[in-house]
Amino acid sequence: MAKKSTPIRSAPKRKKPNLNHPIAYSKWMWANPRTKMGLLAILVISFIAFLPALSAEFTNWDDNLYVTENPYLVAFTMENVVNIFTHQISGNYNPLPIFTHLIERSLFGLDAFWYHFNNLWLHLLATALVFWLMLLLRANLMVTLIVTALFGFHPMRVESVAWITERKDVLFAVFYLGAMISYIYYRSRKIHKTKYLVSLYVLFILSGFSKIQAVSLPLSLLAIDYYFKRPLKINLIVEKIPMFLISLAFGLTGVFILGSKGSLNATTHDFTILDKLLFAPHGLLIYIYKVFVPFPLSTYYPYPDKVNGLLPMAYYISPFLLGAMIWGIWKSTKYTRVVAFGTFFFLVNIVFLLQVVSAGEAYLADRFTYIAYLGLFFVVAESINYLLKEKPAVKQATMAMLGIYMVGMLGITFQQNKVWQNSETLWTNVVKHYPQVAVAYNNRGNYYRDKGQQDKALAEYTKALEVRPNYDLAFNNRGNVYFGQNQNDLALADYNKTLQLNPNNEKALNNRGAVYYRKQQYGPAIADFNEAIRIDPLYTDAYLNRAVLYATSNQHDKAIEDFNFFLKYRLNHAQAIGWRGISKREAGQLEAALQDFNLALQLKPNTAANYFHRSLTHNKMGNSPAALKDALKAQELGMKIDEGYLESLR
Repeated sequence: MAKKSTPIRSAPKRKKPNLNHPIAYSKWMWANPRTKMGLLAILVISFIAFLPALSAEFTNWDDNLYVTENPYLVAFTMENVVNIFTHQISGNYNPLPIFTHLIERSLFGLDAFWYHFNNLWLHLLATALVFWLMLLLRANLMVTLIVTALFGFHPMRVESVAWITERKDVLFAVFYLGAMISYIYYRSRKIHKTKYLVSLYVLFILSGFSKIQAVSLPLSLLAIDYYFKRPLKINLIVEKIPMFLISLAFGLTGVFILGSKGSLNATTHDFTILDKLLFAPHGLLIYIYKVFVPFPLSTYYPYPDKVNGLLPMAYYISPFLLGAMIWGIWKSTKYTRVVAFGTFFFLVNIVFLLQVVSAGEAYLADRFTYIAYLGLFFVVAESINYLLKEKPAVKQATMAMLGIYMVGMLGITFQQNKVWQNSETLWTNVVKHYPQVAVAYNNRGNYYRDKGQQDKALAEYTKALEVRPNYDLAFNNRGNVYFGQNQNDLALADYNKTLQLNPNNEKALNNRGAVYYRKQQYGPAIADFNEAIRIDPLYTDAYLNRAVLYATSNQHDKAIEDFNFFLKYRLNHAQAIGWRGISKREAGQLEAALQDFNLALQLKPNTAANYFHRSLTHNKMGNSPAALKDALKAQELGMKIDEGYLESLR
């Protein structure tokens, strides 16, 4: 008799959560293996898209100011940590990214790979947080994947990730997204709300210390309130007053610093108030266009040229086009909150960056969209999802277009990362798109000068001055080439022109002081060095030049003081250590001088001058054998030594 078979039970279906509860919905979605696989695939693809950035060098587009020449990064000391959080860098207050660079430089020195690698993994972390945020917004898997993929490898991300200086973006975004997630948890939980509220504020403050752009967070949270249909009452504003006050504090700090550095309204054009107001609608439309057609991509976008006192016609048309779009968005609220939410989120995260009040020359920068584009990506993804669900007749065409679009974005991102390989490729790309940008020629000239290609550098600076005749930086840099070629009169003329255009250019003052020193005009030289140090109390090159001048004029105590300051921020500078040794010897500090020569020779063993000066020090100390040995070594290395001196030691 056959055994009675036991019926096979089917696996119980997962209970669908309350779709109105963000946390329950996100947990339910996360339990689906396809959700995990989707996120993993996006992270892997995004990593591949940015692979070329890992082999890139530091660039001369602020990487020198923030990392390679930053005096606060020479050693991991409490003094430098305090300085990072109490001082601005290049007119910006972004202490937390600078602090991460301090850690990197302490661990890895100036190996650019690690700085790029850390930018990339922070971007991938931000991408994962976007995925989490989408689930908390109750987006379905299709929408979540599209938004996250666009955030992960859209070409407009490249500047924020491939540029070491823009650690600001990826770090601020991690904290900013974390703060929004904490807010949703805080609003959705009935218990343990305090810890999410504390988390919200801590992450908000950390985001603000990363980049001033974080001031928009309270407005982003209002957008989330609207999306979740919280009643639009005054309490939505009142509960966020502490956040608005924090935003105000960060905002005023940023404005004060920009103003103190002369960066506000520091454009090269004479724009009227109307012109600047037109920047906003035009900029918004350009950013919306670049979601779909990210071209051209450039490190630098020039301000528009005015013809007969007028901007290009597109600027005057843009308010009307934007008005029509706003009308359409308003009409859409009858059917969905998606378009209004996404657009408002985009607007509040980009509005402070539209250059109505100009901050330097950062116009239409790709990096400004890093967080803001989330809103537009959400609208795009929901629109595609609508077509797939409600318009089955176009489903195949929609999926095909989506696939082509994603592959295209991936390919452009991969190629755009190659633009950031070094300063030459970076600025050549700008020249390709905008031949009238003087900054590009100037900075490409800096690259050639650093590589020892002085003739090419000279040609670049001259081209920059053809494009912008009153460009102070190009005059100063061309003067540096002339100085290196011992054409002192030409160098002096360029430095004078620089200071005529910008009297507070501390580098030009220092450089002109060096020319005066060569001409043995010590009075004007010391005046220029002093003024350069007054303008920038941490300008180490000016301290070094002043120290050499003091040493030349037998003011060795003052020279030692300046050498000490220089070496505090420029550790292991063998030449300066040797020079300090000379001043110490002349000041009678023989043991200290000997230590400096020993250290200098340890750093650069085959420096004849240091052997000779150590010989003189040994001789003063009465150690003739050691003095003779060093003198002979200096002679062996090619230095001419007086035979009478050698005989006196034998």
